[in-house]
Amino acid sequence: MKLEIPPKAQGQTIEHGYGWHDGELYRRTHDRSTGTVSWYRADSNESADLISEHAYPAGTVGPRVWNWISCNEPDAEMD
Repeated sequence: MKLEIPPKAQGQTIEHGYGWHDGELYRRTHDRSTGTVSWYRADSNESADLISEHAYPAGTVGPRVWNWISCNEPDAEMD
């Protein structure tokens, strides 16, 4: 999966990257101060709305998602 890091998030201590995998929107959160990486998946309904409305075009500040669900890294979930 290719992640996009919005310009406002680049170079920050907490960096959020977003990417699509199998029709679901994922967010990777990287805490540069601790090196911790966490993964979240958008609620399925919100992912569907973002796809149908094209509400997250490249170059924006990030998607408007209310419900992020903690998960494993997407490729690991496919096992």
